[in-house]
Amino acid sequence: MLRSLKGLVTRDVRRFKKEGYNLDLTYITDRLIALGITADESSIAIWRNSAQEVWSFLETHHSGHWKIFSLNSQPSIPDVFRDRTFWFGWSEGHAPSLDLLFKLLYSVDDWLRLNERNVAVLYSRGGKGRAGVAIAGYLAYTATFPSADAAINYYASMRSPQRIGISIPSQRRYVKYVSQAKAPPMATKKILRRLVMRPVPSTFGTITPVVKIYDPRGVQPYHLLYKTPPEQRRPFMVTDAYIVVDLNIEVEGDVLIKVYDKTTLVFVPTTLLLFQFSFHTSFIPENRLILSRDELDFIDTKSFPMAFSVQMDFTDSASLYPPTVPPMMQPTGLYPPLQSTMAYAPTMMPAPYQGTTVSSMQPTTTVPPPAPVMQRAQFVDPAASTALSDAATKVTAATARLVNASKTVQAPATLIEDEVFVPAKKETAVHGTVNLPQQKQQPPAYTEQHTTGSM
Repeated sequence: MLRSLKGLVTRDVRRFKKEGYNLDLTYITDRLIALGITADESSIAIWRNSAQEVWSFLETHHSGHWKIFSLNSQPSIPDVFRDRTFWFGWSEGHAPSLDLLFKLLYSVDDWLRLNERNVAVLYSRGGKGRAGVAIAGYLAYTATFPSADAAINYYASMRSPQRIGISIPSQRRYVKYVSQAKAPPMATKKILRRLVMRPVPSTFGTITPVVKIYDPRGVQPYHLLYKTPPEQRRPFMVTDAYIVVDLNIEVEGDVLIKVYDKTTLVFVPTTLLLFQFSFHTSFIPENRLILSRDELDFIDTKSFPMAFSVQMDFTDSASLYPPTVPPMMQPTGLYPPLQSTMAYAPTMMPAPYQGTTVSSMQPTTTVPPPAPVMQRAQFVDPAASTALSDAATKVTAATARLVNASKTVQAPATLIEDEVFVPAKKETAVHGTVNLPQQKQQPPAYTEQHTTGSM
């Protein structure tokens, strides 16, 4: 009866049913093993793997030559595995950070190269999604298959009779990143200008989009970079050609975006998750990323048409502040550079936990990295600089006369503003947003462009 119960719980995976074992364990290759949830507690072991039974199997077939790579969001592991486990965990239903994924692949590769008899056991709660990212990612990293899609499909065919493997589109996207990069790329800073969604789905009547942007490194709760402020929220109707949400936020490396609908259910205001997706800024061709409906996570395919897509327009980080004078003029250094401190110091998991044995983990306190500071050079025409100097001399003389006449000093900045120069105001940012001063050039308004293609 217990065997039938275990088979019922995990009927969509290929189990190991030989030699008296009945385990949620699958050989994807001779040296890569996918393992489902395993526990010491007898109540869980009734319908999931027993830790003692898994340990017995691995010692019988691979004595002294097996290691477990835990991908769960928490570093907890049955005691019997404690000295044989490395933890590279991330949150269920999400893609890992690209840096963490490469660290995992390097560790697996080092272990397998150490001895030709070594095997790697990739362990996650469900034993499908996160284990699939690790195994398919390793097959793509070692070029075992000609493409990432081939590696993903092979994993699905081996792990599940129904070919259920990596079901989260963002997780598949990160396997493709591994196939393209072969090494962690240098994170590219981009300015995410706007997010465009089309067409407006008819099943909702109206949609009031609320966009949240996160730094997804580590595990949940992720560090929130941006949330659509209430004053910028507006409803879109089916008659609208598309939904446009202006953002103007700097992003770098791994990015997680969640799109909600601010609506009312039974007279109660609520926020419903429409979909989410993850991407890396180093894989954005021509500063535009387009994702089709099937490339979005947790989207309701019954509510969104097949033609639905999300388009993101970017500019390079250096163009965050468009120049107000021709770029051929050289900086004179007469004025201090403007500064905009970005709130970009995500809360990360303790570094010693990543890639160390569970038995050796010691809690430590980590200090978030300092928020980077963006600077803009000041460009001044030499002729304008001379004129400005003359104007400053006049201002000084005028100020002296005013002091002698009325004992009241008129602020020099006011006179300069009236005559030739508008003093730059310090820019601030909250949750990663950039408030551009009014005197600066604003980004161009969105215009409809028929651009096809996807990432």
